[in-house]
Amino acid sequence: MTASHSMPTNIVENMLPLIGLKGFAPMYRFVDNWLGWDPTSLLGVLGFIWAANKVVRQIFFFIYGLVNEHMMSTIHISSTDDIYIHLMTWLSRQPRMVNSRALMAETASKTAWEDEDESTVARDRSGLYLNFSNQEARATPQYIPAIGLHNFWWKGQYFRLHRKKESIFEDGSNGGISTFKDKEDLMISCLWRSPEPIKQLLAHAKEHYYSDHQARTIVKRPNPQFMRRGRNNWQQVANRPVRDMKTVVLDQQQKLQVLADMNEYLHPATPRWYANRGIPLRRGYLFHGPPGTGKTSLSLR
Repeated sequence: MTASHSMPTNIVENMLPLIGLKGFAPMYRFVDNWLGWDPTSLLGVLGFIWAANKVVRQIFFFIYGLVNEHMMSTIHISSTDDIYIHLMTWLSRQPRMVNSRALMAETASKTAWEDEDESTVARDRSGLYLNFSNQEARATPQYIPAIGLHNFWWKGQYFRLHRKKESIFEDGSNGGISTFKDKEDLMISCLWRSPEPIKQLLAHAKEHYYSDHQARTIVKRPNPQFMRRGRNNWQQVANRPVRDMKTVVLDQQQKLQVLADMNEYLHPATPRWYANRGIPLRRGYLFHGPPGTGKTSLSLR
């Protein structure tokens, strides 16, 4: 029994350096002499586990590919579109997404017109006066899903979020400067043959976003020339509360005429009317009067 057992052990041990596994020889002798295990059987078990792992992985990726191709729907969102901001704002307020293991922290700076949480305002030791030192440091950051894959559930439906960032080269046409610009492609998928659940989620995120922006004036500025593509012409810089029309000192009849003219100008059919007649889509008003009569208030109404 001893001779028949040692011969295959020596054969395997002598073959290890030939196949580039010389470092495994001491471990091989340790398993054989000290633990009393048959090294050839142990190698056979490890080989079976490795082969089984490869087979299971192949089966998994095959099934995953079938499900992804035939049973999932995907909608792509560009980082330059407003829908991207709506969705990211909604995700940053979801407890399960905020507690994810892969997050990206952003500085949540607020403008002078946004509501401030009074709990973050510190006072001095006397408690009578506000302490404005390091006020910015006390502002809590905003957390959003990091670059990569994320999974979440909404209304009993499974969703997969994939944030993918790539650098594209801007050739600097029309006299601009050629630069590399980061562009993000946000892909949101659901386990459904129809993209309807994703559309409902995006509609919910948009409604949730604008519920905090009702009765507010959005202030935008033009993007740089090299960034103007399609709808990406304007960038939001601030939003502030709408001033009540009661603060405008103006004859009631004139006030109604101005409001009716603004309402007609902002009608969705107005841009088409201007375009058909070749007229620039703009409307100007000239306000004059003493200070404090509501000229600026009406402009930001």
